[in-house]
Amino acid sequence: MSHAIAGGGIAALAAIRAIRRVDAAARITLVSAEDPCCYFRPMTPLVVRGERRPEDLRPEADALAGVRVVTGRATSLDAAARVLGVEGGERIPYERLLIATGSSPCVPEIAGVGEPNVHYLRTLADALALREAARPGAAAVVLGGGFVGIKTAEALAQRGVAVTVVEREGQILLPRLDAAGAALVAAALEARGIALALRDTIAEILPRGRGVRLASGRALASDFVCIAVGVRPSVAWLAGSGVAVEKAVVVDERGQTSLPGVYAAGDVAQIRDPVSGRSVVSALWTNAVQMGRVAGTNMAGGTAAWAGGPEVFNAAEIEGVPMVSVGEVLAEGERAHRVRRGPVYRKLVLDGDVLSGAIFLGEVRNAGVYSALIAARTPLGRLKDKALAGTLTYADVALGR
Repeated sequence: MSHAIAGGGIAALAAIRAIRRVDAAARITLVSAEDPCCYFRPMTPLVVRGERRPEDLRPEADALAGVRVVTGRATSLDAAARVLGVEGGERIPYERLLIATGSSPCVPEIAGVGEPNVHYLRTLADALALREAARPGAAAVVLGGGFVGIKTAEALAQRGVAVTVVEREGQILLPRLDAAGAALVAAALEARGIALALRDTIAEILPRGRGVRLASGRALASDFVCIAVGVRPSVAWLAGSGVAVEKAVVVDERGQTSLPGVYAAGDVAQIRDPVSGRSVVSALWTNAVQMGRVAGTNMAGGTAAWAGGPEVFNAAEIEGVPMVSVGEVLAEGERAHRVRRGPVYRKLVLDGDVLSGAIFLGEVRNAGVYSALIAARTPLGRLKDKALAGTLTYADVALGR
């Protein structure tokens, strides 16, 4: 069977491995806008920091053995003829197609956003450009205090750049952390020398990124600017194809789209969040892997399904503060149960007898147990007291004690 895969991210790589497991002789053509493709995107901040080389991000490059790789963007889908169009004019026939074109950075409507020295951190090329700009003693403004913005600021500071993060909300890391958790991380960032400008945004980027003017009227000097205000699914090329698109490409539990023989995976597709019950677009690496694995198995004739994953599911370390956040972390009132001991913060959110959200900061031992319970919507029953005390272990769950 012949397969075409549009996109070269981790969902594509997971799909290729799944296809090979079912049909080792499958013919696969991968179309990627990036060269190299199929690298570990979450590690790009380490390239900015200078702690990883580009080749370090491709430990599974052998998975592409026997795959025809076409460098270019997918530009059209003729579902009736089962042909994928690629920039440059090539037309690739397929029997099964995977849409895995990922997402692209949001570009805010700000005066000067098109100036030189305005960067993003989405691709390996972006990371290399930022590393080049990040000279010790330089000054940078990062717009956006989400996960990508904070990891970018941390990487730049590591290289000796004076960084200010501008965030329009009153806290950083929404919706990954609540206000109390965000305050702990903010303190660690400020202790590192990273300045935070909250409840503000950039109104204008000056020529060549040499400074910005904030909406509050404050002026910040800079040698370059980095924009990190989110991403949007790369679906424009699918216009007129007939594939159903809402927030992103609509798929069922098998990864199948509304078109026969066409599947989708990664952050170009919607999934169901088992906590909220909503259809969401997840940019999480783990969800993309799961979606790619399921879609690839079904493309090759196997049988696989996935009910979806939490929209919020992060594990990271920021300025020495380990953190895990899963599920419904912003809930307040009687449903929220908090423990605060010095630099350690834990918040658990209950939905009746079901754990629906958790934040672990400073101490993340056994956070995986809580994450699994949240994702599976498992009733706590007699485990409730231990769960709220923070002493729940895998053995407790396995034995129901």
